Parts: sequence; C-alpha cells; structure tokens
Amino acid sequence: LEASAEASVLQADTALVQAILSDELPSWVRVAKAYEAVLGGSLNGADPRGVNNIAVAMYKAGHADTAKKLWAISAASDSDYAGVSRLNVAVSLDASNPERQTQLEALAQNSEVSEAKLAAQAWLLAQASSKKKRREMTAALKDAIEARQKESPRPQPVDPYTGVALQGEF
Repeated sequence: LEASAEASVLQADTALVQAILSDELPSWVRVAKAYEAVLGGSLNGADPRGVNNIAVAMYKAGHADTAKKLWAISAASDSDYAGVSRLNVAVSLDASNPERQTQLEALAQNSEVSEAKLAAQAWLLAQASSKKKRREMTAALKDAIEARQKESPRPQPVDPYTGVALQGEF
C-alpha cells in the first residue's frame, strides 16, 4: 500500500521536526530522503518548499555546495519560499563575506515574505558590531514586527516547516 501525496508530505514534515529536535546527522539524511521521495526525484520546477527543505537537510548533513544549488532552484520560483531560500543562501555565506550583509539588507528591506523579512532583520541585529548599529537594527526589527502584526488579522506563529538553515546560531 503506497502513501498518498498528502501523507508523504506529512511524513517528510514529521522527519523535519524530528531532525530539528535531535539535530543529528542521520536525522537530516532521513529528511532529505523523505522530501526527495515526495518530489519524485525531480527537483527542477518542483515544490519550492520541498526543495528548500531538502537543501536545509543537505546543509545540516554537511553538503553545503549541494544545499546552495538547491536553494538557488527554490529561490528562482515565484512562491513564498523563494524569500526563505534567499535567506538561507545569505546566512550560509561566511560571516566575513560582504555579500552576506548585502543580501540580508536586501531581504530585510524588500522581501514580500514577512517571515524572511523578520529573520533577515534578526540576523542583521545579531551581526551588528556597534551600539549605534544595534540600536538601529533593534528599531528596524521592532518596526518589522509591528508591520507584520498589522497585516495579520490575528497573531500567527512562524511556520515551523519554513526551513531556515541556521536557526538559533546567533
């Protein structure tokens, strides 16, 4: 008996949550395999959320180059997950790479996905090196949170399946 498409996605999402909780290498390998099964092996033009989550799993499993290629595929889509994938590309860059700061600033200012915008603001705050910059970034993050609250009729938690690669690192 083969699982339905919805059941397969649920299995992959469950594997993702388990991997986040355990953060062990075998868990991330299972996540990648589960999403690959959902996508049927075709990553180009596939579900951007699934591709993004495979990329997160590959990154966590130590395959950064593969993850970046997958994020590029997901980022090229016109879905909400494109912003999340762009965020993952930015935060996976070395902290000394000036492109990281440029990409985070662009996401913080221009992302249409509020979760990606908020996460980019948080990363900029975490990276701020001076008191003045921290004050500026704190105010910008506060403004972004308030804007998010105004656009939503009721408070909404961040989607736990968004798949931000380096959550909790700062």
